[in-house]
Amino acid sequence: MVINIEIKSKGKENSANVLRRFSFQVKKSGTIKKAKRLKHRERNMSHGMKKKQTLRKIKRQDEVEKLIKEGKIKERGRRRK
Repeated sequence: MVINIEIKSKGKENSANVLRRFSFQVKKSGTIKKAKRLKHRERNMSHGMKKKQTLRKIKRQDEVEKLIKEGKIKERGRRRK
């Protein structure tokens, strides 16, 4: 949603007042607040990407289990939160 904010100077109004009115209109419209909120937003992963990530995780778990059985790596205890 894009909001165009248009401010025109009234007669012999100085630039400081025009800027002040513009700033007030921007604040009132919520444009800055929305931009700050969306700045750190992460995109949702697509179905294909989720599937690839899950398959990679399963493959890695299988590899680790195989290495543990062969005795190449030690079994680690579960971490507690």
